[in-house]
Amino acid sequence: MPTNLRELLAPIVADAVQKAVDGYRRMLLGEDPPAAMKTPGHKPKDAASVAEIAPAKKRRGRPPGSKNKVSATATAPSAAAAQAKPAGKKSRKRVRRDSGAIAQLIEDVFAFIQAHAGLGALQIAKKVGGDKLAISDALKRLRATKRVVTTGERSKMTYVAGEGVAAKAVKKSHKKRAGKKAA
Repeated sequence: MPTNLRELLAPIVADAVQKAVDGYRRMLLGEDPPAAMKTPGHKPKDAASVAEIAPAKKRRGRPPGSKNKVSATATAPSAAAAQAKPAGKKSRKRVRRDSGAIAQLIEDVFAFIQAHAGLGALQIAKKVGGDKLAISDALKRLRATKRVVTTGERSKMTYVAGEGVAAKAVKKSHKKRAGKKAA
């Protein structure tokens, strides 16, 4: 007589698993299932219908019987649609500027700053005109070469030409204000 619980249950569990596997196989092949597995309205199936039970591959897109079909004329591009610009964000082609155009723009911006001291970058870009990115690039180059003096930070930055008297006065007033804020 087995004393260990595992030795006692092993043959019972093995028999139950074997019966379940056999019953499931019979059910898939359409053979008469055991009485315990019969359900009301059960019809035997042949091997071909078992293949139909297997999950089909997922299809992408609109289901085959859908009522929302698009007609062939609607999918063909028309001449008007081909000429129309696509909706959404435009793609910008990169345009390389020659060094002469860059130098000319820098000089134009510098001349404008000399005539109108104390304006911000957006005001300069509006008055000078042209591409905002090109103007900001020109201002950056002018700052790097120290041809303009700036006061303020970020969007509040104002520009004054050169290291002349006006630029030094602006710098002094800026330092005074900074000293008052710290006190």
